[in-house]
Amino acid sequence: LGTLQRTPGAGQSPDIVFDGIVNTMYDQQGKVELAKLSMLGELPQAVFARVCRGPEEGVTGLYAGDALDDYAKALGLDEVTTREVQSAFEALKASNLVMRNGDRGPVTVTDPFVRESWLRLHQHGESDIDRSGMLGVDDDNEISPGPSR
Repeated sequence: LGTLQRTPGAGQSPDIVFDGIVNTMYDQQGKVELAKLSMLGELPQAVFARVCRGPEEGVTGLYAGDALDDYAKALGLDEVTTREVQSAFEALKASNLVMRNGDRGPVTVTDPFVRESWLRLHQHGESDIDRSGMLGVDDDNEISPGPSR
């Protein structure tokens, strides 16, 4: 409310200004969640992309052969294993970015606005993998050594 009151032009069109404020806050919160995603690594990002691009009610087949092939292609690898995808999925769940509906139900993005934010950020064919947010990775995508003692 304070921001709305301090914004020039709010007196003439408060609904438009309020919508702008809400959308800005919405985008900022989405960016916080997506920054968390980029820190998880490349495979979790590829799995998250598959969930986001799937139906809103959720996706199945995260470990299917075509899914494994898609992850490997996105990462530039020869192969991605089911065990690696399971670890990526568990990291996404632990970060509260995805959830499974039931024991073997479809996987969905936990918060619909995070899915919408991700889709908006990737609507023009941008890479599904953000390599800039990974901790401990230098420009050559190699793990940096820890601090010297």
